[in-house]
Amino acid sequence: MLFKSLCLAVLTALAAATYPIELVYQYPNTEYQNIENVAVRSNGQLLLTLVTGARLVQLNPANPIPEDIVTVVGPQSIIGIAEVEHDVFVVSAGNFSFGPQVIGGVAGVPGTGAVYSIDLNETPAKVDLITEIPESGALNGVAKLPGCDSVLIADSGLGAVWKVNYKTGDYKTALSAPEFAPVPEFFQLGINGIRIPEKGVLLWTNSAQATYGVVYIDEYGSAAGGVQVVATAPNGTNFDDFAVKEGAAYIATSPNAVYKVPYDGSVQLIAGGGDDMTLAGPTSAAFSKDGCTLYVTTGGAGGPMPISGQVFAIDVCAYGKKEKRWTA
Repeated sequence: MLFKSLCLAVLTALAAATYPIELVYQYPNTEYQNIENVAVRSNGQLLLTLVTGARLVQLNPANPIPEDIVTVVGPQSIIGIAEVEHDVFVVSAGNFSFGPQVIGGVAGVPGTGAVYSIDLNETPAKVDLITEIPESGALNGVAKLPGCDSVLIADSGLGAVWKVNYKTGDYKTALSAPEFAPVPEFFQLGINGIRIPEKGVLLWTNSAQATYGVVYIDEYGSAAGGVQVVATAPNGTNFDDFAVKEGAAYIATSPNAVYKVPYDGSVQLIAGGGDDMTLAGPTSAAFSKDGCTLYVTTGGAGGPMPISGQVFAIDVCAYGKKEKRWTA
């Protein structure tokens, strides 16, 4: 589990968890693996990024046998992932410090951030270094910027968002705000997941501040308005990465839940929560191509009796309804 839960106030009401959930795959506890992020290929295969070993793993939900397809040499971890062209993915990578000696249990190692492209149209997959970012704190979530050859990458350590041209390797700071910042005395990882569900709209989570929000952006990825907090995670939990469907965010939430947050900012429990430890440290989420299955990954839990990373499938169509969309 990459992120540690924090005790912050509840600002919104909770609803009962009623969505069907099924375990797709769990790594054996004897070989602890920490899954950080997930993307869905056009063929329905899942791509999992691993904190443990800087590996990109493919998993077929219909026949869940993990296949290591890429190991990046250099960084210790692959973190964020986004598809930028058909079967071409950009991933963020870097090193992290873990353990009781680290405030909050985990922190990025400054200066180790790097960005890679992984082309799955070739066999074996082709891996290229796009750029290193020595000014980085802890690279995290990645989102394709519509209309150009660039991605935005959350920096959890700096509380900022980088813009990276994945063709040229040029990069610069696109966004920075107090709402993105970590809380150094409690938890050193701030802005975490980022998504651009439509042009001009950037949705984000902050794990340290346990918040979810929006900022409207221009075509260059710069702020076109103020940063707004939409919702705060329930007491004793913190938001990690998320998926978006019809304007609603489905947020993987440490230590054990998934919450749906529609446009109105209400926080609705759809899986886990309370004393239910089925989900062991949720880290990210992505929808199947038909939008009916929400895949949720977990980082598991380390320690003397580790729980290894998991992949779950949550059926959302039976309970879905059309939501108001974010509009720039």
